[in-house]
Amino acid sequence: MASGGARLNSGPAPDPSSYSSLKKDWDTLPASGFAGEIPSWPLPDQSGRESELWDIYWRKPQAIIWDRNNQQLEVALHVRRISEVELPDSPTALGTLVRQQMDALLLTIPAMNAAHILISSSTPVAQAPTKGARKTKGDNWLSAVSVEGA
Repeated sequence: MASGGARLNSGPAPDPSSYSSLKKDWDTLPASGFAGEIPSWPLPDQSGRESELWDIYWRKPQAIIWDRNNQQLEVALHVRRISEVELPDSPTALGTLVRQQMDALLLTIPAMNAAHILISSSTPVAQAPTKGARKTKGDNWLSAVSVEGA
């Protein structure tokens, strides 16, 4: 087993609204998803469920990255495993594989955070705080606090 090094779920997840994260570049994908042409199925014998999932997955925002990286095969293998894990009595190990594939395809929040990828929304991400003047002088920190009735 590997030891040391960064792993996807080790340590605190990057927070896109934290000061240090705001200083780094985050790739923002449109919430509307991939608008390009859906690629043809690269594996033999596509089932009806696989066809349905293929179309759904290629309209996700992450499909922009998959298209850029030519990951049609990886997405097809994931779609095939998803259709298998949906069946009753599918092995637990298959569920583990699907989760790993989801991380590799940036379909989970931790994987997206680790890759510094956001999906756009109507709520803007906070701007990096600017350094302003201190509101207190010396050691008198409580002078900046107002107390009702005092």
